Amino acid sequence: MPRIEKFFANQSVKDWTGGSLGGGGAEAFATSTPSAPSPGGYTYHDYTSSGTFVVTAGSKVVDVMVMSGGGGGGGADQYGYQWGSGGGGGGLIIQRGIAVSSTGGPAGDGVYPVTVGAGGAAGTKAAPVPSRGGGMGGNSGFSGFDLLGGGGAGGNTTPGDLGQAIISFDGACGGGGIGITPYARAPKGFVGYDGGASDGPTVGCGGGGGGMGAAGGSYRYPQTGPNVGGAGIATGAFPVAVPSMSGTFCGGGGSSGRDTDQTGDNPAPGGAGGGGAGGVAGPVGGDGGAGTAQLGGGGGGGGPNPTAPGSGNGGAGGSGRVVIQYLT
Repeated sequence: MPRIEKFFANQSVKDWTGGSLGGGGAEAFATSTPSAPSPGGYTYHDYTSSGTFVVTAGSKVVDVMVMSGGGGGGGADQYGYQWGSGGGGGGLIIQRGIAVSSTGGPAGDGVYPVTVGAGGAAGTKAAPVPSRGGGMGGNSGFSGFDLLGGGGAGGNTTPGDLGQAIISFDGACGGGGIGITPYARAPKGFVGYDGGASDGPTVGCGGGGGGMGAAGGSYRYPQTGPNVGGAGIATGAFPVAVPSMSGTFCGGGGSSGRDTDQTGDNPAPGGAGGGGAGGVAGPVGGDGGAGTAQLGGGGGGGGPNPTAPGSGNGGAGGSGRVVIQYLT
């Protein structure tokens, strides 16, 4: 029987048993995108803006957290008695057990697109009805999977604008409602919870934005107080293991309130998980707070000014995030 060494001239034993000569072992996994270690022997890649996840060698099974942008808060009206509603929180989904490799991805070259959604635009105070509504949060996604952003909040309507009363949006979490009976509705959350409804016979005030963990607070006439944003969701061990990340995400924005006595009313807080607070209602209407960036929070609603046309703008929604994590 011939000796096997003759078939591997100038090669050492470790070369032809350690995997470098085909079939001897799995190819080591490698990527060309920045990464960092996390507790428990994991590695993570943290995306706060859009980019790519590039596998240059080998294969892995990864978990991916996809968080979309929160919706913008609505602006208060020009007459000073209708407040802005809160923007809906972004959506959050954890995709577990996704296989990636150097020959995978849409083009088969190991390149996986990553999209991080921006926060929705803030509604403008005292503008025509459509512009007072907050913008939709941006979609986030990984390698062809897209997660819808949070619903934009309602901008306020007036008694003369009944036909345009329904201007809040459905989304991953619903934006806070705005409207006058019979036009009122609670915007739907397709991944999380609905926004708060708004329902009054003569006054179109605002509900809180929905969050991933709870619905936004609803307005019912003759209520004058604000409506809280829906709470976000705590995602468990996966994101908590990533340094600098809060464990709660995608809270809805709070609405402002109707300051009937012109002394200034405290606005509603945003939902836990980055939701912006509503603006202060009073002699000087305050702007709604912005949703927290990279937490997918909804923006707060603008506060009305009942004495002069100085109402507040809504708050912009918070941007989303994508995190890829795997056992090193």
